[in-house]
Amino acid sequence: MYRDKLQEYRKEKGISCKQWEIESGVSSDTISRILHPENIEKDSPRVNTLEKLCAVLGVELWEIFYCGDKSFVD
Repeated sequence: MYRDKLQEYRKEKGISCKQWEIESGVSSDTISRILHPENIEKDSPRVNTLEKLCAVLGVELWEIFYCGDKSFVD
């Protein structure tokens, strides 16, 4: 779920993969493993890595995990 949201936010913001890599300081290999893990059960990114990716997207970390009504948290 959070993988899909990361992609969704990236596309919404019009941020290229290269720009995401440069601005976040997260390698393209790491981003690729996060978005397309070989083993979903074992390939979990670190929180600080997700925070870096979210910062570039202009979203808070919780937003990529939250699946409820956003009006509840606004």
